Amino acid sequence: MADRPADPPTRVPTAARTGPATGPAAGPQSLRTLQDDLGLTVRLGTVRRVVSLVPSLTEAVAVTAPGLLVGATDWCTHPADLQVTRIGGTKNPDVPAIVALAPDLVLANEEENRLPDLDALRAAGLPVWVTGIRTLDQALASLDRMLGLACGLARPAWLDQAQTAWQDVRPPGPPLRAVVPVWRRPWMVLGRDTFAGDVLRRLGAPPLHADHAERYPAVPVGELNAARPDLVVLPDEPYRFTAEDGPEAFPGVPAALVSGRHLTWYGPSLAEAPDLLAAQLATRLPPVAGARGQDGDGDGDGGGSGFGGVDGNEDASGFGGVDGNEDASGFGGVDGNEDASGFGGVDGNEDASGFGGVDGNEDASGFGGVDGNEDASGFGGVDGNEDASGFGGVDGNEDGDEDRGGQGAPA
Repeated sequence: MADRPADPPTRVPTAARTGPATGPAAGPQSLRTLQDDLGLTVRLGTVRRVVSLVPSLTEAVAVTAPGLLVGATDWCTHPADLQVTRIGGTKNPDVPAIVALAPDLVLANEEENRLPDLDALRAAGLPVWVTGIRTLDQALASLDRMLGLACGLARPAWLDQAQTAWQDVRPPGPPLRAVVPVWRRPWMVLGRDTFAGDVLRRLGAPPLHADHAERYPAVPVGELNAARPDLVVLPDEPYRFTAEDGPEAFPGVPAALVSGRHLTWYGPSLAEAPDLLAAQLATRLPPVAGARGQDGDGDGDGGGSGFGGVDGNEDASGFGGVDGNEDASGFGGVDGNEDASGFGGVDGNEDASGFGGVDGNEDASGFGGVDGNEDASGFGGVDGNEDASGFGGVDGNEDGDEDRGGQGAPA
């Protein structure tokens, strides 16, 4: 996936915008030559039919111009009453189905969608507009350009409301250095140049790994605890962290459960995001008892809950038995061949998540595809082309189910 910064967007004068055209189809002489956020040339006529490959962009268009969308991914969950043709996931769209819809424009995101899929759509003659968003300001400007310049729509009221909602946001106090996991098994956190990271920075909880070389680095939980964060921020997507799944890995650290949609989506939800997220960040779970950085078996998977066995052979959950053969549920086999989840097969070939296939080819997240080609994050596409940051893009919309044909939850 591209890791280049987006070109600075330009604002389209309001007077130059119109609603969706209702006249005859635009001919070749009516084509406009534009540039998307990545500086790629897009030739557009009148836009009457749009397919969106990004859930947050789907919501942005659907709320602004109901009826303009003709296709969206299986995981475009907002608006709740959206009724359009579903065209697969963000990482595995059905290209022939999209082509059959004959859209005037396809909307995508540089890290949400795979380049081979976008190239296939372009090769079929479809205009593709790619957004590139790393900050809140870029999100607001990108939405303005996409809706006004590409789609030909008047600037929506919700976009003005979102801009107003954020313009006076200030941190409530001294910044809290926050660890912000987005995945578990392996642990992955917000790193540099992420939309969600910029949102948290404005709210007074800058990601501790904002200077990391990677945007979504995989970091063992022991290292996360050793960094002595002031706060751990646990969103409910792309990984669905809960009060029972996440805080126990960070003993002694206050935890805040937040809405993944409001943290990672850029669209109409931006208008309510600052107040909602600020309230969620202030409502913290009490720290889990235990020594900070404790990890029962040293595998970095979040032990340290104080439930380890006699000899420290606890599995990922810290619930190991006397000899460490039992997993979290106590279903270890006679010969200890079961993996950490207790779902091991006859020969223990399944991976740490217990979702391994016949030959255990799935990766560490357990969401590998047919041949286990996905990378360590489990977010790879059919051929595993995504890197460790391919988990769900700026709006975090994919979770582990994406590799099985969809998003499950982002972003």
